[in-house]
Amino acid sequence: MRRFIVYTLGVLLAGGCGEVDPVEISQEEFFSLSVGDYFIYEIEEIQYSAFNPPVSLEYELRVDVVDSFINSEESTSFVISRSIRPNENDPWIYEDTWSTYFNGQVSIVNEGNIAYAKLQLPLAVGSSWDGNKFNILPEDLYRIESLNEPFSVSPEVTFENCAVINQSDERNLLFIDERVEVYAFNIGLVYKESNVVEFNTSGGLPGTQIIGGYYWKQVLLEYGQE
Repeated sequence: MRRFIVYTLGVLLAGGCGEVDPVEISQEEFFSLSVGDYFIYEIEEIQYSAFNPPVSLEYELRVDVVDSFINSEESTSFVISRSIRPNENDPWIYEDTWSTYFNGQVSIVNEGNIAYAKLQLPLAVGSSWDGNKFNILPEDLYRIESLNEPFSVSPEVTFENCAVINQSDERNLLFIDERVEVYAFNIGLVYKESNVVEFNTSGGLPGTQIIGGYYWKQVLLEYGQE
């Protein structure tokens, strides 16, 4: 078990090695999973609607890799059980089950019934791909913003050798769609933040009255093997 409280991770993430050349880093090293892996995240969530005040939530999310199997593409799929609790003193409550696999080029996560392409080879700053290439949703270009650089998930905790994926960075008078995910070398997802809201455009000032959407912040607190 590794619990992050007031220290900075450095050499640990690189397996005791020095700087890692981005060309040498493989897809799986940012998205490597084994049965028994678990991850605990701190969640901040705000739900917006047209006729009710925003609903703010804070809780913990636990992700457990509970099983694996060979899929139709002859790749290994991992079954992920997700549970939540209000705080560390409460029992975990099952939420849902996701799955993920790497097809040799792309890491694919099935969030419920929707498959998203989270990472794609080759890993290089500026490279992009359609995050919706495996579902029926409109094209949504993801881009590697930085690679093999530190990323601070909080003032106290920094992960070395991260891949920062900019999933969207749009802001106008009609809507905001800002989404980013950060993966750390030999760990996986350590940070996620999404701000997706729609504004009222009939009367008043566009870009001021939120009529729908959500805010989501997910920060890794603990990970390990059981």
